[in-house]
Amino acid sequence: MSGAGDQQPSAAPAAAPAGTLMVRGLSVKRGGRLVVGELSMTACAGTVTALIGPNGAGKSSVLKAIIGVLPVAAGTVTLAHEEVLTMERRRRARVLAYVPQRSQLSAGMSVLNVVATGRFAHQGLLARLSALDRQAIDRALVLVDARELGERRFDELSGGESQRVLLARALATGARAILLDEPTAGLDIGHALAALRLLRRLADQGCTVVVVLHHLDEVRRIADQVLLMHQGAVLAQGTAAEVLASGALTQAFGVQGDPAAPWSFRLLAEER
Repeated sequence: MSGAGDQQPSAAPAAAPAGTLMVRGLSVKRGGRLVVGELSMTACAGTVTALIGPNGAGKSSVLKAIIGVLPVAAGTVTLAHEEVLTMERRRRARVLAYVPQRSQLSAGMSVLNVVATGRFAHQGLLARLSALDRQAIDRALVLVDARELGERRFDELSGGESQRVLLARALATGARAILLDEPTAGLDIGHALAALRLLRRLADQGCTVVVVLHHLDEVRRIADQVLLMHQGAVLAQGTAAEVLASGALTQAFGVQGDPAAPWSFRLLAEER
């Protein structure tokens, strides 16, 4: 396990495996305030990288900066040696998919049409959906167990249903790198476990998966690599077992493990 100070810039980017997402010295400001400072990470194809940390640690800002939603104050992001931050929009949408924490969609679009927007980067201007597009859309809906929602209005779905549809939209892109911001939020336990299993399967099939998670049992279940963030910086980095057993967890969250109940925690200030 390593702390933030142990991160080193890559000396030979050309040696990175194909599909590797490399972030170097990423700094992000929101409203003039630095929310992420000089963050570096490497997420390899075939792995799940989990970002964890308390609210306001900068986890969501990292994902939004990578996909171009937030401006980057400094740093570089490359995917398979290709610069992401200056990548043409349609090209970026073909290689990098994003599942937000919550959708800003308010129009009465059908679920099918929402998932179909994941195919825009593969279509010409005003082009109709091709047979290949329709296959990708149908497959994505099946993967997230949302095929029966196809004709429903997206703005009438429950929070958990809409989250599954947003995941389907990302999968419909066919991108080999997927960024997800709390994808299990609002899901019932069955669909949450199914979503985690799907992410693990995607990684096993060669995708690069970077996911923000809050539940530490979910992190332990699927993550190959964990970055613990605190106040915009990486406090600890390593395997799930290393990070979740470290003292850095206490520093970040102000909690400590309960020896009487594995994977349970209590506040440091809590009276015995």
